[in-house]
Amino acid sequence: MTDFDETLKECQEDLDLLRQNGLLDEGCFITFVKDHGVPVSGVITGDPGDFNRRSWLSSDGINHNGGLLFHPFRLITLCKLFEACKINIATSSTLQRGSVLKLVEHVLSRMHSDEQIGERARRWDGVANLAILFEPI
Repeated sequence: MTDFDETLKECQEDLDLLRQNGLLDEGCFITFVKDHGVPVSGVITGDPGDFNRRSWLSSDGINHNGGLLFHPFRLITLCKLFEACKINIATSSTLQRGSVLKLVEHVLSRMHSDEQIGERARRWDGVANLAILFEPI
């Protein structure tokens, strides 16, 4: 946990009063992210909830139904997670159907592990925490 994580928790009540951006339930957060051109999966629930369960994306609260709430600035972490999960193969490689499976296996074997993505996600979430802390200013 970074110092910003702890500071964010300590300042939560003040931030609730001062923030300019309201917290979004998962469905609204997904819509917000899609509106900003990020290819997130889901409608009511989806990638943000999955990433939260993996401890890769922090939530900023719980709504009256027990659902996750996200600050719009969590978009920072989400974008970085998608970059880390992206499979970099040319679209035209699917034309080589006989070898595309081997290519995908090769690319997947060289990608970051879940643990490595998790470590990076904590740093990216720390950046989002800092932005959330400074938002009222």
